[in-house]
Amino acid sequence: MKISFDFDGTLSQDRVQRLADKLIHDGHDVIVVTSRHSKHKNPDVEGIADELGVEVFYTDGQDKYRTLVGQNVEIHYDDDPVEIELIEQHTHIIGILVSGEIEWRKDVY
Repeated sequence: MKISFDFDGTLSQDRVQRLADKLIHDGHDVIVVTSRHSKHKNPDVEGIADELGVEVFYTDGQDKYRTLVGQNVEIHYDDDPVEIELIEQHTHIIGILVSGEIEWRKDVY
């Protein structure tokens, strides 16, 4: 299964990095999809992606769902409710809103 994570407010958290690492070790294909601009690559984003061994896709401020569809993502974790809503409106991708609650970590695969 192909699973993606937003960076800011999502994969930037240690607990989400542990989840991504577990998913990778379980055999899932994991990527990062961020709204950041590719011409301003950030060492924090690139560093965590390198540690996990995953690729980063920059949307350059565009809605993420287009990139997710193009990358054949099946599940996307994000802390932005607007992004999750757009994903649900325009795709069949499962969008999981990462919040302060534990419940978002439910198994969906």
